[in-house]
Amino acid sequence: MIKKMDLSYLVKPGNAPLLEAMPGDPSAKFEFLEPILQSLHRNRLVLHSRFTALIEVPNLTFDRKGMQGDVQQSWIIHIPGYIYDPTVVHKQLERWHVSCDWKDIYLHWTEDGILMICAPYYGWTIWPESQLVSHVNALVERGDILAATRLLNSD
Repeated sequence: MIKKMDLSYLVKPGNAPLLEAMPGDPSAKFEFLEPILQSLHRNRLVLHSRFTALIEVPNLTFDRKGMQGDVQQSWIIHIPGYIYDPTVVHKQLERWHVSCDWKDIYLHWTEDGILMICAPYYGWTIWPESQLVSHVNALVERGDILAATRLLNSD
């Protein structure tokens, strides 16, 4: 179990509903996420789409409109049983581009206080917090994929 990050200091009074809704307030989302995205662990995020992976996005850029970046490297954490050929996921991640407009995302906190950026129109969710990503990274490097999966599904 990792210690949850206290991000409450980033939420300005009255902004929480604007962060947890679409379109909400894109400027508030940018102001909240900017310091988090500036302090990513080794330029890495955890991505969930039809699969879950630890991804490295060294060219991630963000501004008041949104964010974008190309996946340079990835480590698969979970591929569901309905994907019969895992090589498809690996090939997909080779050219994966993560992007969104702030108006098209909402923020969600798990029961454990872990931040998730949810982009339903784009078909992905990411976990950006450096502390969580660092922990997942360590588990993946150790080969403990089951523990990484459990950690991410603890909500």
